[in-house]
Amino acid sequence: MRRFTALAVAALAATSSSGSSGAARPARYLVVASSGAVTARVTWREGDLGAIGLRIAIRRAGRLISTQLVPTSWGECRRDCVRVPRGGPGGGRPLVVRDFDGDREAEILLNLYGGGAHCCAISQAYSYDHDAGMYRGRRTTWEADYRLLDYDSDGVFEFTSADTRFCFGCSYPLLARPIRIWHLRRGRFVDATRSFPNVVASGARDQRRAVVAETHAPGAQRERVRLTRLYLGVYVADTCLLDRCLRGWRLAGALARRHDLGRGSSTYLKRLRRYLARLGYWR
Repeated sequence: MRRFTALAVAALAATSSSGSSGAARPARYLVVASSGAVTARVTWREGDLGAIGLRIAIRRAGRLISTQLVPTSWGECRRDCVRVPRGGPGGGRPLVVRDFDGDREAEILLNLYGGGAHCCAISQAYSYDHDAGMYRGRRTTWEADYRLLDYDSDGVFEFTSADTRFCFGCSYPLLARPIRIWHLRRGRFVDATRSFPNVVASGARDQRRAVVAETHAPGAQRERVRLTRLYLGVYVADTCLLDRCLRGWRLAGALARRHDLGRGSSTYLKRLRRYLARLGYWR
């Protein structure tokens, strides 16, 4: 059974050595989550830039196994630079304890946020090392939020996000990226996208519809060509994930012959092919 508790604990006002009242310390926060015999407790204080003194303590069957500071660096900021959100992408909670990989051993996932206008969610994942008798933590940054799903109901959860490496012809806020699916295995996120062809195929159909819609869209040709190229790149990437690259290239060739890709279409397609090969889609 999983349990989750969130508490805000007010800090006592500090007093100076002369007995006069000093400035109050920031409020101290606590979140607790548990699953079976495993309980995780995270504490911190809120600072101007982020969480101060962010610490996690993990117990198994009531025995304290690990207590450690959570890394809080972000970019050029060295410490106290990440925040604990009120909710999180992994089920809407900042702290989740559950068996993510189906091995009957609960893992711990702490969701953090690095700040900035468009980036980024952070996952600090902890898994139990039976040989060492301790929990080891690893940090992962998500430039796009993830959804926590179990596509095939096998008890192994999928972290579904986007391939944020992929940006062929995109510019914020107009982004189009292939789907990317991860498994959490012993504290590491492992790419499992190709193991879910039905999910990838659904995304490919959406991208193909977007391509076709743009070729018939009203408005300036330059913008229409830009959007067609944007969605086409993702569609071809999706077909390659399905080991059906030729299907994607056939659509690309048809669009080029109809001049839907604008001037320089042959150069665009050559660059797309090289880009997909570099990212591992075109093999």
